[in-house]
Amino acid sequence: MAATLEELKANIDAAVAPGFRARLLARGQARAMIWRDGALPQDAPNFGAELSDDLLSYGYSLLQHGLRYVDMGGDAETARKAFEVTAEALEAVVARGEASAERDFHRLVAAAAYHLGRFSARAYSLLYKGLAEANLSAMEKGLAKLMLRDLDGLARDVGAWFASGQGSEGAVVAALGRPDTLGDGDDTDGAGSPDERIGAVLVALEDNFMAALAVAMLALERGDEALLPVARERLQRGLEVAGELELVPAWWCHRLAIHLLGGLWETSFHKGECQDFCV
Repeated sequence: MAATLEELKANIDAAVAPGFRARLLARGQARAMIWRDGALPQDAPNFGAELSDDLLSYGYSLLQHGLRYVDMGGDAETARKAFEVTAEALEAVVARGEASAERDFHRLVAAAAYHLGRFSARAYSLLYKGLAEANLSAMEKGLAKLMLRDLDGLARDVGAWFASGQGSEGAVVAALGRPDTLGDGDDTDGAGSPDERIGAVLVALEDNFMAALAVAMLALERGDEALLPVARERLQRGLEVAGELELVPAWWCHRLAIHLLGGLWETSFHKGECQDFCV
């Protein structure tokens, strides 16, 4: 991946240019116009079996470039275009595509890209309908409500999370598939299977994520900007853990939330309307 701001900009400019990769985005959008639940009319053009995978790969790669470009202080217009094209590529796959376990997550990320690009209405239209029935984790629903500015709903979800004890020490132990204490003479190491360990880490990551959102909402309620770095530090720790264990959806939730929290603060009444690119 590009290492300098200039290289990132060159890569983004190339990727958003019309005709990139044999008009990949245009082909995806053309297919989406006649797609219905992942099925095409009998007389439809041959778009290729790999088109959806190519669009997803393209969209996520461009999103990562856009986020890094913002992190490194790049200009607003280039970043905004990267986010817009990212969202369009992902939306072309999910808007009328076939049902899958990952479809709601891709829709969420597409909405986040629109939101980062300052296309709030398009983000809202992707997220709002069917959110309650969407196949999303607690982290993913929290991210969605953050973008929808449903802070009351988010506060209720955070409160319900901690009240339920879902992220407690006991819940993490239960996710490992073993009792809280081992019996006498038990010679197991208590580590659990690989799947159980990953499950336990996901529980802990969700708890950390919800705690970060709680701190961020407290910052907004009190107008205390000093609390935002605390929330972001929590998210950064979760991001590093998710990256080390290759927990891709959790990694994206933390990565996007770090940027979205900054934008939420900058457009709050505590700061007034942001004039620059605040993500």
